[in-house]
Amino acid sequence: TFLRRLKRSAAMWCALLSALGSAALVVNEQTIPPACAFTLSSMSATINAQAAGADGCEARAWRIAPGKSLDRIQFNTSQSYFEGTDTLDFFAVESDGQLRSLTQHSQPFSASNPIPPVLWLTQATDEVVLVLDAPSGGSSFIMHYSCTAVSGFLLPELLDLWLAIAALIFCICCSVTLWMWCLRRRYQRRTRATESMLVLHSELMRRRAEARGELFAEEQEAERARTSSLS
Repeated sequence: TFLRRLKRSAAMWCALLSALGSAALVVNEQTIPPACAFTLSSMSATINAQAAGADGCEARAWRIAPGKSLDRIQFNTSQSYFEGTDTLDFFAVESDGQLRSLTQHSQPFSASNPIPPVLWLTQATDEVVLVLDAPSGGSSFIMHYSCTAVSGFLLPELLDLWLAIAALIFCICCSVTLWMWCLRRRYQRRTRATESMLVLHSELMRRRAEARGELFAEEQEAERARTSSLS
């Protein structure tokens, strides 16, 4: 466990050091210099925000941008401490690059509103910015984040393809249903026509039998009349 934590911490510091020199961030009309803004491109890392007095940054930002379509981000906070009016806020990066506060309906995390041990972000955003506004210089926290990518078949890039496939399947189902309905109607018409022919043939045979019977009765009657006249 200790080695795992050591490796995780080393990976986190490597990510933070490689992110130095990135562009400055502007949050709520406050400019965070590049030395105090970090970009994290890994799907999982640990943010170790120590007291700001060491680097002289009153506000620091961590931009989590793995470069993938994300379904959710989990934050596990093992340690947090806020002094005075220091706050920690979460922002979503919109498609136009603007930042939208994810705590706009509540208060940012502070001494009176501590960070929960486990936090989930499931809103539709692929990049999140954490901003620690710590003018007191004594606030700190240790937080591990883990990103979950969107499943391959749900990627926005494949949405048009899946819509086209769904439309094709719908058309095929409609065509098969219509074909089966037409086939059934044709079978019913043929069945009714066959039944009609059978009824007509049966009626014709009955009439012929009646005609033959009447003819035979007339012949018998004529034969009896001749016999009576001879006698």
